[in-house]
Amino acid sequence: MRLLLSAFCLGILSVTWASSLAHIVLWLLWLLGLQILTAILVVLSRSAFIGAHKSSIAYLLAVSAAFCGGALFHAQTADNQLSRQLAPSLEGIPLLIEGRVLNMPTVAGAAYRFQFDVSAACLLSDASKTKRPSETVASADCSAHIPFAGKVLLSYYVPRGLVEKGSVSTHEATPLEYPAKLKPGTFLQLVVKLNRPHGFSNPGGFDYEAFLFRNKILAKGYVRGELTAALESEMDKTWPSLSVLIEQRRFDIRKRLLESSANAKNTGIVLALGLGDSSLVSQSLWNQLRATGTTHLLVVSGLHVGMIAVFLVMVSRALWRICLVCLPAAASRAPHCIKFCLWFSLLGTAGFALFTGWSLPTQRAVAMLTVFAVSRLSSRRFGVITGLLFALTFVLVLSPLAATGSGFWLSFVAVSVLVLFAAPPQRPPIEESVNDTPLLSRFSARTRQFAFPQIVVTLGLILPLLVFGVRVSLLAPIINLLAIPFLTLALLPASLLAVLDVALLGQSALGAIVIADFLCDQLVRLLAVGAELNLLWEPQVTPSIASYLVAFVCLCACLVPIGWRARCVCGMWTVMLGLNNLDWRSEAQAGECNQAQPSLRLDQLDVGQGLALIIRTNCHALLYDAGASLSAEFEMGSAVIRPALRVLGINRLDRLVISHADNDHAGGAVGVLRSVAVADIHVGGYAENFSTFQGYLGARAMDARPCRRGDSWRWDGVVFSYLSPVSQAVGESVGGRRGSQNSRNSHSCVLKVTLGEAAVLLTGDIERAEEASLALRYQEQLRATVMVAPHHGSKTSSSYALLKRVDPEIVIVAAGYKNSFGHPHPEVLRRYEILETPVFNTAVTGMLSLRLDERGVVSPPRAYRLTNRRYWRPIP
Repeated sequence: MRLLLSAFCLGILSVTWASSLAHIVLWLLWLLGLQILTAILVVLSRSAFIGAHKSSIAYLLAVSAAFCGGALFHAQTADNQLSRQLAPSLEGIPLLIEGRVLNMPTVAGAAYRFQFDVSAACLLSDASKTKRPSETVASADCSAHIPFAGKVLLSYYVPRGLVEKGSVSTHEATPLEYPAKLKPGTFLQLVVKLNRPHGFSNPGGFDYEAFLFRNKILAKGYVRGELTAALESEMDKTWPSLSVLIEQRRFDIRKRLLESSANAKNTGIVLALGLGDSSLVSQSLWNQLRATGTTHLLVVSGLHVGMIAVFLVMVSRALWRICLVCLPAAASRAPHCIKFCLWFSLLGTAGFALFTGWSLPTQRAVAMLTVFAVSRLSSRRFGVITGLLFALTFVLVLSPLAATGSGFWLSFVAVSVLVLFAAPPQRPPIEESVNDTPLLSRFSARTRQFAFPQIVVTLGLILPLLVFGVRVSLLAPIINLLAIPFLTLALLPASLLAVLDVALLGQSALGAIVIADFLCDQLVRLLAVGAELNLLWEPQVTPSIASYLVAFVCLCACLVPIGWRARCVCGMWTVMLGLNNLDWRSEAQAGECNQAQPSLRLDQLDVGQGLALIIRTNCHALLYDAGASLSAEFEMGSAVIRPALRVLGINRLDRLVISHADNDHAGGAVGVLRSVAVADIHVGGYAENFSTFQGYLGARAMDARPCRRGDSWRWDGVVFSYLSPVSQAVGESVGGRRGSQNSRNSHSCVLKVTLGEAAVLLTGDIERAEEASLALRYQEQLRATVMVAPHHGSKTSSSYALLKRVDPEIVIVAAGYKNSFGHPHPEVLRRYEILETPVFNTAVTGMLSLRLDERGVVSPPRAYRLTNRRYWRPIP
């Protein structure tokens, strides 16, 4: 059984990293047919050898069939979902859709985000397209129905017209004003613009496309205009699914809880624990949780499910005894206590998991509890490994692409480590000290019994956390040792009581929210103390595969109950590996670096509608621009640039250049400064936008220097020189209104990087006037091998005056996928086509990497989407 389950799961996992599904299904069907033919031949064969080994051959065929069956299941499921995605020809076109809201809306920046089940869709007529968004739905007219149905992810921005009418108080999305029409199960008719699932494509970053795919999202987009209730249709007469009914109830409870806890400071924590809705937990608290290695406390997982299961067993045992006392006549027909308690706990735990969002860790926990309950209720006994395999199979059948998420691996690794190694070491029987008392001995034993699993889990998760680029908190065992009992015995019951109080009585009649809020305060204080110590460890460069293997062996040896001397040796090896991955940049290493053949490497990151370019010489690294800050919770510096720097082996930046003060170029700087050491900062338009830079750079704004035409420096044989702008003193204004958009673009840092005959030109957001000025001033000196297209390829840039002087061999366009600005503009692309210059768009290629040498030779560009292609991440 174990081998068959393992083969089936490996079959599912093997397709996860496939680059295409084009031929996988046919190959798997061919292999299954070959296995069936082999089985028939074995049955009909009269060979003595085959007869003697028939059972072994049959088992081998069964295992191979299980592997092929798992792979075929994944491939066929994924292929069906890919075929249902939005057609490329419908992207960015206004569509009229009808359907039902599927889940509770969440606040995402200035918008409400929700999942929507599309039942019908059609193209708008030309007359409807020309109307204002607020008028479109009311008078929408379909020109043609389209065959599209399924789950989409939508963002709804409150129209300003509703604010003017007084229907809502603000056009910004707020938790206390969730629109009633976004209640799950509501039928709506919406005018939307949709795109196919797409995300940033960079090394080390979060794979948003995989996230959308495993959540079965077929398209994403935004609502144009107001929310309009759909007319009664056949779909109205159908009962909503169980998940929608649960989401409706969760929506009502969240609304009541928010209304009754206006004065509470920690409602987000209560909702996270009681409803599984962590969308209202503040970003500062998430940072504290990451700094202390305790994010699992506020994410409903196996820990919480286990607590609920134990609590329900205690409650069910008490109920069983009460029933026997009150109804003695029914004692003969009453089920056995163990059966009653197991069924009561299993059903209650499954209900809790469903009610808190049915996340992957809760699925795994419920599956393992089911295996345990079946084992106890039947005569068959399943081992722990079998239970884990059943849980793994259950999770992968529900979501074949679950393995693309870090939570999948962290969850199963943590449980596996606990199950296999968490038994506390047995102390040898020795004589107790005269000062020891039975109470002290029991306390010491209980402390070891509880503390040892925390240490084991911390050691077991070190490698997975490092592989996924997550910093390891050295305080995690101590904080968990204090927080988990507090969560188990006080905070979780209080949060559940607050939710039940609102759910059953309609308001916080029992005042449970006050108690829960007080307990949350104590947890926040504990986390704040731990976060202030800032005991985080992360290797400064990506360890090699050999380092990971040796560390894995050493950690396993530390966990396995072997002699203490062997554990000490393995622990020393683990520490040495950790120290080996720290940054020891000595003078000798710097000397070797400088003596190497000069080279220049470019890595244009995919940050959507923005710019972030990493330039590396032999010994130095420079970041040109830092992408955008999309919300208070999401900016490119932490989400994209930091993971990419780690994978590329860059542990510090010798210079950060912010071309100008626009958000799509400077917004991610705060995340960069927070996560990596930056020696020096240069900015464009420093005088014009000093206050803006203070918001992006914080205290480092005072240390920043302005880009100044004529300034240059040399790193490892590579010359960096600014061609623009002319620096101004703080408060002065030249070439436009102070702080205006045109002024910011015109003061972009134009940086030329030269290595022998090779050159790279970085232009920021300059436009035609600045381009003409550069072409007139520098003429032939502007010639470059590689150029980053000015202003993302906008219509007001990339003039012939500049292109003829630069005459680039390669042009890189940093633009967002299907962005609303229309970058790069078709007219600009035609200019490059006339000049026979290849253009690479990061929206298509993902991160683009180039290498230049002093002879002017450029290596073939490496597009991350091509070199790391996955079937759910197609080339646009």
